[in-house]
Formats: sequence, structure tokens, C-alpha cells
Amino acid sequence: MNRPEAKILVVGAGAVGQAFAYWLIRGGAELTFLVKPKYTESMGAGQRVYPLNRTRWKGEDLGRYDVMDDQSEVAQQSWDQVWLCVASTALTESWLAELAGAIGSATLVSLTPGLEDKDRICRFVPEEQVVLGMIPFMSFQAPLPGSTRNVEPGVAWYVPPFSPTPFSGPSERRDWVIYALEQGGGQAASHVDVGRSTAAVAAVFQPYLIALELADWRFRTVRKHVALKLAQKAGEEALEVVRRFHGSAPRLPGLLNRPWVLKAVTYGGPWLPPYDLETFLRVHFSKVGSQTMAMLETWCERAEAADLPHDALDALRESLREWRARPGADT
Repeated sequence: MNRPEAKILVVGAGAVGQAFAYWLIRGGAELTFLVKPKYTESMGAGQRVYPLNRTRWKGEDLGRYDVMDDQSEVAQQSWDQVWLCVASTALTESWLAELAGAIGSATLVSLTPGLEDKDRICRFVPEEQVVLGMIPFMSFQAPLPGSTRNVEPGVAWYVPPFSPTPFSGPSERRDWVIYALEQGGGQAASHVDVGRSTAAVAAVFQPYLIALELADWRFRTVRKHVALKLAQKAGEEALEVVRRFHGSAPRLPGLLNRPWVLKAVTYGGPWLPPYDLETFLRVHFSKVGSQTMAMLETWCERAEAADLPHDALDALRESLREWRARPGADT
């Protein structure tokens, strides 16, 4: 089915925003980034990208796009799609209200992982305009710290095998989002309920990422760290919160909530992507550390309000606070 070229606004020009923009631009979209004023000049100068599945470390230009740094500019144009490529912690009420007033009837594509993010968005944007997606790839600013690879600074990403970006929402809007991505070589698929699946995945795997942070982002250390069993229990508690919030949760994340799964990843994972996985996890999840804490706070608060068990979640939260408050902490 032929569709018109979409006029798309990507909110956020970080590693995730540029990866999606790469496919959207190559699919024929007329694309504009909305960025903070401090990034206007650098984005206007053009960006180097490294789609590692396709070209490995042979970089290329991101492509042709425009840049805005003020939501008043957004309101002066009409948009087909608006992609939120920001952290959950960026979704403040005042910011969302202003964005909602600027985008009209455009489809809002949310890629944030927070349990309550959709509800927060739908206070300002009608639910029939919202499509949810889940980020299936790893993207980062290259080169990673400590890398000896001689490449120009830019954004790199790697999509694990058989990992299309899932989208759910009103069928016509969802299908156009998928079409726009696939036209440029991106992988996408329709999904029954991305919000529920994202929440379940985050509930199980974020506690293990916190355990990894408590092990100073070292695979060898986390395999024997006391936080590993705590993470498993916290994941069980967080998954109960998801079940209460959504009415149910997919089975697979719960089945994978085993310390041996993380241990297997620390042994086998580094051989999969063409970069240092340990360094990537440290850099990326340190950067979004406030989002990690916000998700943990939400699970604790929701569990307490629903009279669900939350001892492990509370203990993990306290451990993370103490770790980040230590002298010389990066986060």
C-alpha cells in the first residue's frame, strides 16, 4: 500500500533519536529534530553515524534534516508523526502540555520505558493519537571511552538478530509508523501491547542492571556479587506491580528472571556486538541513571500503595542511593 512521505519531528537528537532518524530519512521522510538550544549548532553542522549491522565501522552522513530548538517553531508547522526519543524523566507536565499544543493531530510515537509514561502522555495527547514503541537496539556516542578504534566522533548502533522495533496503538497510525521505518531499511513489527511488554521487560532486567552498577559495571564482579540475588527478588516484586498495573504480564520476562541468565550474558554477550559491551552498559546506563532511579521509585511506590511485597525493591533502592552517594561516584 503506497503512503505519502511523512513529515516527522524527532524530539531528541541523542543516540536513539539519530538511529531512528537514519531509517526515517532514508525512507523518504521530511525530518526535523527538536533539540535543546545548546545542541542547535552541532546538529546543524551534520552528523556522522555508524549503522554497525550494515557497514560496521565505515561511517556515513546521517542525511538531510532540519533543526529546531523552540516548541513555538513546532507549532508553526503541521506534522504527520512526532517521535519522542528522550528519557522518561523528560516527560514533565509543563513540557508535555506545550508539546501537545504544538503538534495538533500528529501521531505521537513514544519510546520511553516508564510504567506510567503512557498515562502521563495521555493527560495531554488523546490516546487515539499515541503509538508506543520499544527500543530493541543498543546505540551510543562513538567512540566509547577507552576505545582504540580510529573513527570520527558520531553515533553508532547495533541491532541484535531478530529484533524488530515493536509498535502498538491505533492500527492506521501504527501501520504508517512501521511503514515509515521499514521504507528506510529499519525493522519493525506490530504488537498487541508494547506498554505492557516494555514494563515487564524493564521490571525484570533493570534490577540486574542495578546489580551491575553496584558491581562497578564489571561483569567478573557481578557474577559473585550479593546484589545478584537481591535483583532477582526485586524483579519478582516489580513484575507483580506490572501485573497489578496492566492486569497481566507476558510470561517470558518472568521465566528469564534467573541470575544464571545475567551470568550467561556476561560470558557470551561480549562476543556478540562489535564493541565493548561492558563499557557500553556503563556509559549508557550512567547517562540515564536518573531514569533508572525514577523507575525503581515508581515500583516501590506502586507496590506499597497496592499492599504488594516490596522489601527487595526497597533494599535495592537504598543500596543504589548509597552507592551513588559515595565519594567519587560518577552518577
